[in-house]
Amino acid sequence: MEGKTIYVVTAGDYSDYGICGVYSTKAKAKRARELFTDQWGRARIEEYELDKDHGIPDGMLPWTVRMLKDGEVMECDRASVDDTMRHWVPYGDDETVCFDMLAKDQTHAVKIANERRAGLIASGLWTTDVDEWRERNKEPQS
Repeated sequence: MEGKTIYVVTAGDYSDYGICGVYSTKAKAKRARELFTDQWGRARIEEYELDKDHGIPDGMLPWTVRMLKDGEVMECDRASVDDTMRHWVPYGDDETVCFDMLAKDQTHAVKIANERRAGLIASGLWTTDVDEWRERNKEPQS
């Protein structure tokens, strides 16, 4: 079944949001959408890939580590596979940078961030200036 699309019919917003049903074909989902649509709102069809492979090796998870130039860790948190995984980016406080990576655990994530930090410093590329980083990496201004 890998790669198969499923159709989820939903209705409502915020705290009223809910799943009305899950369907194997778009035709069945369209019929359910008709049945769950009323004067208060139109039901929606959301499509999801069943058993989607995110390309993350077993045992690895996405992490973000925020670190000072001297190696002090300010934050180390699990990230979501949906987050943008960039190699590194200045945090925006003019003191720290964030390193994104796949790691086995928190200790492994900090080790990877420290290795990247040392490499940036040695190469002269370390910066906490967001505009400088964007210019170097051709990132659009926000």
